[in-house]
Amino acid sequence: MYAIFCTAAWSGLIAYHKNILETQRVLLAYVFSIFYGGFMELMQYYVVPGRYGDILDFVANTIGSSLSVTLILIYQWIAKKMK
Repeated sequence: MYAIFCTAAWSGLIAYHKNILETQRVLLAYVFSIFYGGFMELMQYYVVPGRYGDILDFVANTIGSSLSVTLILIYQWIAKKMK
């Protein structure tokens, strides 16, 4: 799920922030999705009754975001090679 979230954040940055470098867009999307995943785990732990935040969920979110960044970077590398 966080792989999709990170990819959506990256594509949103492409659409609305063309003045930011490609690598900065990827990094911003990655950092945003990691912070968002951590925030959601904290909210589950402190705010939502009957739910609990789990470090393994946060790790899984981070792995999903990392997978997305890896695929985005591979896509960008291939797109540059094709030009």
